Amino acid sequence: MSTPGEILTEVLVIGSGPGGAVSGTLFAQAGHRVTMVEEGQHLPLEAAPHFSREEMLLKYRNAGVGVALGRHKLAWVEGRCVGGGSEVNRGLYHRTPAYVLDDWRRRFDVRDLDLAGMTPHFAACEAIAKVEYAGTAASDMSRRLQQGAQAQGWFAIEAPRLYQYAADGRGGEKQSMSATFVRRFLEAGGELLPATRIARLRREGGMWIAEGFRRGENGLPRAVTFRAETVVVACGAVQTPALLRRSGISHNVGNSLRFHPMVKVSRNSTAT
Repeated sequence: MSTPGEILTEVLVIGSGPGGAVSGTLFAQAGHRVTMVEEGQHLPLEAAPHFSREEMLLKYRNAGVGVALGRHKLAWVEGRCVGGGSEVNRGLYHRTPAYVLDDWRRRFDVRDLDLAGMTPHFAACEAIAKVEYAGTAASDMSRRLQQGAQAQGWFAIEAPRLYQYAADGRGGEKQSMSATFVRRFLEAGGELLPATRIARLRREGGMWIAEGFRRGENGLPRAVTFRAETVVVACGAVQTPALLRRSGISHNVGNSLRFHPMVKVSRNSTAT
């Protein structure tokens, strides 16, 4: 039974990026009562030019400045808006390799977690998310990188993207969670609550209690509590372990977090 000031739901999904949006949509389409919360705002994909200063201020956590201090210091960026990282990154997409699925199946004893079992799910997600190869629409920079790799004898592949390319190969439109799965989630009757941050989770009387705050139109936060039978924590690689650890759930949580650098280099040269 809910109490005053609480929101009762069957499934609470924390985070609206690729993990949360897909999970929430499947739960909603299966007939469950689902509430999906997102710390950031619900903004159109075209709210700001991609990779611009305006987009960083609107859609990134801390305006694009995240810093970890300790023995190893590093900076990173995270999306904080409905759709999560899919709204601000390049939308590069890879299917989970067979050897990774096999390792997970053995280590965690998950039935049917192999390439044959997962391929239909990959294909279904790709159809909704509109995962496509650029083909002739690839940028000049990408073509130069491919040519450079071939000249060096390096193995190089094109990563498909969450992008719907025009039929004539000229231009197209980025596809993010707000344009695909979040839209389906709402059509299936799911409830989306942006500007809502969950600070802690706890278990009480067979239910999950999620405590946090929501920001109103005046920008001021007010306390909010959710009571749910099931909780899906999908806040990204950094915020998911952070929330679980704040909640006292720390066994094997965040211990394997890894960051990888990414660099794109192009050099124009002429023979002498």
